[in-house]
Amino acid sequence: LDGVLFEDCFAGTNITLPSHASILTGLSVRDTGLVSNSMGLTARARSLAEVYAEEGWFTMALFSAQHLRHGLSGLGQGFDRMRGPTKESEAAASIAIARFERWMESEEGLPVFIWLHLFDAHAPYQPPQELSRRYYDEELDPFDAQRFSLPAGARVPWASKVTDLNYILGLYKSEVTHLDQQIAVLLDHPRVRAATLAFTSDHGEALGNHGLYFMHQGIYPDTLAVPLILRWPGSPQGLRIPAPVTHQDLGRTLLDLSGLGAVSFPGNSLLRWIEAPLEPAPARYAISSGAQTAAIEKEGWLLFLHLRDHDSPTRVLHQVELFDLKQDPTCQRDLVEDELDRARRMRADLIEWLAASTGSLTSGRASSPEVTAELAALGYVDNVGPEPGKRWYEPDPRSPWCKRFEQ
Repeated sequence: LDGVLFEDCFAGTNITLPSHASILTGLSVRDTGLVSNSMGLTARARSLAEVYAEEGWFTMALFSAQHLRHGLSGLGQGFDRMRGPTKESEAAASIAIARFERWMESEEGLPVFIWLHLFDAHAPYQPPQELSRRYYDEELDPFDAQRFSLPAGARVPWASKVTDLNYILGLYKSEVTHLDQQIAVLLDHPRVRAATLAFTSDHGEALGNHGLYFMHQGIYPDTLAVPLILRWPGSPQGLRIPAPVTHQDLGRTLLDLSGLGAVSFPGNSLLRWIEAPLEPAPARYAISSGAQTAAIEKEGWLLFLHLRDHDSPTRVLHQVELFDLKQDPTCQRDLVEDELDRARRMRADLIEWLAASTGSLTSGRASSPEVTAELAALGYVDNVGPEPGKRWYEPDPRSPWCKRFEQ
């Protein structure tokens, strides 16, 4: 096996465009201000592509979901060439990968930075026909309402007559397998094999935990945990790093691996975990879509502070939850009552982090009917959250949760 696997990597949010903005700027959602797929970066943001371009690299971006286009997202700044779907809301991975290979050949001899975004393992799950039953018994009928029924609260909007949850889970696995097969071919391309390579995801997927199905609502580990593999010429082979990391540090790491360590860019190099794997890990922070919830993970404990009333799942403003990820990785048992002192310390740390925002890098929400329709076609409910420049957290002396923690 090639490369280094970071076994415990978290995204900083649970939604596509804001997560990619964090990867490409090295900044948390707290500092970009993006909490919605209809919010974009302003030109004040400094992207990883801009840094590479300033250093003489040719920069290219291939994306597979239309709401990542530069006119909406602002993610195209710094890219010499950018391409994605123009008519459909999304494009198949095969289209982006074929274009990726052509572009690499056309820029032979130049140092190149490429961002390749694939979207297939996203609802609705529609793998190729030959894989559709790969993980589901050919003899079963997933539409048999006499034999199967979906769990309470489960809905499959793109296949409303399906009654067997295992069929949908099988389709999801088939989508992942389909992507694996295509990426495997790409990784064997001579130029890719000789390149510095990062493989990650913008967020995870909820497949039933906490009553959330086939979406990425909430910031449980289901939606925050993402894969992260790094490979570069001379990299270790098959090394696993258990330290908790965040892919917000990916840009800084890639620049270091590209010989651009002296260039200023936010973040801390992930390479330090290869040299000192047992070093104490700093806290990790996240803000959910719509700024409904903020989170801090530290020493295997995950605390939520709810910033708004919301229903994903239902929580109220100022409510606090605490989970022991080592004993309860799916966050089923809230320990805030049993670990009140720990919760108080972590909550204070999170509020201090939220207050240290450097300001927003978004111009706010693009609310045209066309954008709304695009997002709806992809299954997104557009949670917007606070206006740019507003404080992330506002205490309320009348709140029983605030009284409890701030007395």
